Amino acid sequence: MTNNLFTYPLVFLLLILFSRIYIVLAKKYNIVDIPNERSSHTTIITRGGGILFILGLLLYFGISFFNYPYFISSAFFLAIISFIDDLKSLSVKQRLPIQFIAIFFTLFEINNTVSIPIVVIIALVFVGVVAINFFNFIDGINGMLGLYSLSVISLIQILNSVEKIIDETLIYTLILSLIVFGYYNFRKRALFFSGDVGSMVMGLTIFFLISYLIIALEAPVLILFVIVYLTDTGGTVIKRLLEKKNILKPHREHIYEQLANEVEIPHLKISIIYALLQFAFGVVALALYNKELSVQLLVVFIMILIMGIVYLVLINYFKKYLEQ
Repeated sequence: MTNNLFTYPLVFLLLILFSRIYIVLAKKYNIVDIPNERSSHTTIITRGGGILFILGLLLYFGISFFNYPYFISSAFFLAIISFIDDLKSLSVKQRLPIQFIAIFFTLFEINNTVSIPIVVIIALVFVGVVAINFFNFIDGINGMLGLYSLSVISLIQILNSVEKIIDETLIYTLILSLIVFGYYNFRKRALFFSGDVGSMVMGLTIFFLISYLIIALEAPVLILFVIVYLTDTGGTVIKRLLEKKNILKPHREHIYEQLANEVEIPHLKISIIYALLQFAFGVVALALYNKELSVQLLVVFIMILIMGIVYLVLINYFKKYLEQ
């Protein structure tokens, strides 16, 4: 898609305007996050700021003359159910059907361009639902969601600038929405949190972009674009299962949360480390995405093994640290 000189400045200004309007409305209607025993913050903060991401997608939908309709529609309905969940907690049974539908139509969007076998679609629907729920945990500390997502989407744009598979206007619009969001969230004392509406929509978006590239390029090594958070969340889920804990119950046992809450490393430093580490793994993927499939799978296996070992070392460290 070709844009004129004013497209991105206009999108940027509209996102800033939306953010200001949302803060006013959130304060008026008491859409806030009150600290509890599992929180990593100590003051009342506006939540639901991640509504900027769906607003950014809707702006893109308009300026692109309705490109990616199935994906955008999926993100829109997922945003609605997630925002309702931010306002009043919904049960898993209420949220899951929309999530499955959103993932299915997101994959259907990809299938319009790149044919996907029905068996693979069915498998990816379940993978996608797990993935977006994993990503939903990323808003635990200041800066994490914004910086980590910015790192991932920057990697996607670097690859896409070569392969020209995804409309770059979508990617740049996402980057602008993350920059505006970061202005409020990348602070020692955040002005607002993403909420489920932001983390779920961003999770769906990253799932769409990475899945699109993996399928179109036949490059499974691109899973390394999200390996850092995948390891943290996946490892934490496995750990809680082994400890016979409810994996659906909110907690703060992720590595990044323990670094913030137990070791007391500043939130922004942790967020920067995660973003930079993820970018480094992404560079490896960029160097190998056009190599033979066997080479890619071997590298993915080695990287997952390394990250798994790192996870176990850190978990053991936290255990000893807390016992002191």
